[in-house]
Amino acid sequence: MNYVVELKNHFHKYPELSGGEIKTSKKIKEELKKFNISYDSVGNYGVIGTLKGKDPGKTIALRADIDALPITENEENLKGRKSVVSRNEGVCHACGHDGHTAMLLASARKLSKIRDDFDGTILFCFEEGEEDGSGVDAMLERLKDKNVDAVWGIHLYSGLDSGKISVDEGPRMSGVYFFDVEIIGRGGHGSSPHQTIDPISCTVEILSSLSSLVSRKINPLSTAVLTVGKLRAGSAPNIIPEKANFEGTIRYFKEDVSEKLLKEFHNTIEYISKAHGCRSKIKMKQPAIPVINDSDLSNLAKDSIKTSIGEEYLASLEPWMASESMGYYLKEYPGVFAHLGIANENTGTGAPHHNPKFDIDDNSLKNGVSTTIRFALDFLSII
Repeated sequence: MNYVVELKNHFHKYPELSGGEIKTSKKIKEELKKFNISYDSVGNYGVIGTLKGKDPGKTIALRADIDALPITENEENLKGRKSVVSRNEGVCHACGHDGHTAMLLASARKLSKIRDDFDGTILFCFEEGEEDGSGVDAMLERLKDKNVDAVWGIHLYSGLDSGKISVDEGPRMSGVYFFDVEIIGRGGHGSSPHQTIDPISCTVEILSSLSSLVSRKINPLSTAVLTVGKLRAGSAPNIIPEKANFEGTIRYFKEDVSEKLLKEFHNTIEYISKAHGCRSKIKMKQPAIPVINDSDLSNLAKDSIKTSIGEEYLASLEPWMASESMGYYLKEYPGVFAHLGIANENTGTGAPHHNPKFDIDDNSLKNGVSTTIRFALDFLSII
């Protein structure tokens, strides 16, 4: 228990943004070396550790993400002062990746001590750049040659009581598209709007139509979310600008829903832009697809939880509309992405993810380690 908390505290003090996990990667390698676990660098700062059992067998990949967020941390959580805060100004682990990394290293430490007690291979995958999607491709490319039979991962979850774990089958987290839309008109003086083509009024109408897109174009029994979170236009009150820009996300669980929503999204922007005499440019990026747990392995994970920490810690959750690159692993290999609760009124933990007051109940981490170890061993023992 002390080891995993010490590691979490270390990573929390020294968070690094996506694509810059230099010291984090170095620390991971130092710890794996202590356990006599060989490792390879993946991409710039990703790491895969390889632990072989006494005899050949199946291969399971255990995965954690290692990057932090560009958020200035609040030194207090929901109750009082946090036990540890970021020392890197403007950067913090407000999503739990410090806990993910610490739990996987603690699992590696324990498993390395019993390598003569199991058959098969365990891969410890530390993914860089999860938040911006920059690290998953290199990791998946490297895993192609590893003969992976199953994958496992844990995401800490602030909406669940501390220590409880959900391993429900089926969709667990949404796929996501990021969009960046530019509306191009013709700028001019605010006193002569007839000499301009106003991109702001065009954008206002587009945003109004997009706000009802899900409710009017998507089956009410399906799930989708369209959010505009960023809007830019103009430089002075008496100038009609030439361009306006807005950005946001589209989230979904089913591919047919995303295809329908994307088509309507493009059509809405195109038709309204033309009606106003504007042009539009749309950029789309997809950093994550839906996270879908395998049914058989979800049942195995439930048994692993009951065996390792007790049935009272087994929980069931509704799917979470947040997104995660773990979906790409589960598209290639059967597996489970677990959600581990960290909410505790006594410790003040439970603030939402990506919030400056986000904090982890350290007591939850031991359950994540125990379940990870038990699931890995249970899978490798299946004939």
